Amino acid sequence: MINTILPKSTIGIIGGGQLGRMLAMSAKEMGYKIAMLDPSEDCCGRHFADIFINSAFNDLKNLEELCKLSDVITFEFENIDVEALKILEKKYNFVQSAKSLEITQNRLSEKEFARLLDIPTVNYYKWNDENIVLKDKYLMKTLTLGYDGKGQKIIESND
Repeated sequence: MINTILPKSTIGIIGGGQLGRMLAMSAKEMGYKIAMLDPSEDCCGRHFADIFINSAFNDLKNLEELCKLSDVITFEFENIDVEALKILEKKYNFVQSAKSLEITQNRLSEKEFARLLDIPTVNYYKWNDENIVLKDKYLMKTLTLGYDGKGQKIIESND
């Protein structure tokens, strides 16, 4: 459903963090308008938005309002509601699919998908086998909801 959009069109961005800010800045330089949704009233991308919706990432009503205001919609943050996107992508012009979001929301499925495509990844272990013996330092990461170093811990021993 993606169509070419020309300057003066509105790009809807779900997320107003650093990536949303950089996208908005570049788009504004090219003559696009920006509609942005973020739960933080003082998110750094807000200053570049023509329209700002202060809302949670799982609020279907406000996500749909963003879609109605936008010629194309993207997201800059993977921790948003996949089920809401599955509903909205049927009616609105999304750049990424809900399926891509679903894959990237889980670090293990993301790595497994990359390997299916022959994209090199770092070595990793799924910690479900108590017989694994650590021989080095490892970086343990949560499977979901981690970002910018959150949900990570250095593990130095089996203890």
